[in-house]
Amino acid sequence: MQNENAHDSMINNVYDMMQIGFSAFQVLAGTNLKKNWKKIGRIQRGKAMVAVDFIGKISDAPANYFSRAATESDWCFRASEYARANGLTDMSAAFNKVSDPKAVVLERANDAFVADGELKNDFYWFCDAVQNWEYNRTNPWNYKYKMSYGLMVKNYQDKIIERANKAVYASKIARTSPIFRPIKRMLLNWSSRQH
Repeated sequence: MQNENAHDSMINNVYDMMQIGFSAFQVLAGTNLKKNWKKIGRIQRGKAMVAVDFIGKISDAPANYFSRAATESDWCFRASEYARANGLTDMSAAFNKVSDPKAVVLERANDAFVADGELKNDFYWFCDAVQNWEYNRTNPWNYKYKMSYGLMVKNYQDKIIERANKAVYASKIARTSPIFRPIKRMLLNWSSRQH
């Protein structure tokens, strides 16, 4: 019972970090949009605002966009449709050709990263860690190969936490006036060393 409670607590902690991370990415994308507002057209602004809002929706319930339970049937459908349309008998090849849950999210969030390839790249790797954590921890083979899947799950869990913390740090800096950013960086670096 205690081991089960610890496992549930760990899962809840990872979901908390996902929510924190996606919320920070929403702030960063919004700040980026504000910075590039005058450089882009009206239509692109509208698409970017929708994409920033979408990232906020992910932060409310990441499992709806990445968990096996919420995304696997749609992914299977895309793969089977692709296989049927292209005469493939190997479903694994079809799965590699269609959008996985991460790609679906990235496509909908893409316009939020106006002129900021680095932010888009960071968001990609955060989504990659989230999807891999979700799918590896719920993989049916997990029960047969507990040790290797356990290591993968732990690895992706650590990546989620690390990348969420990096996004939070960057969002705190982004919300600061440019004049005070060096001071804010120094204070945040100092406080992180104290813990």
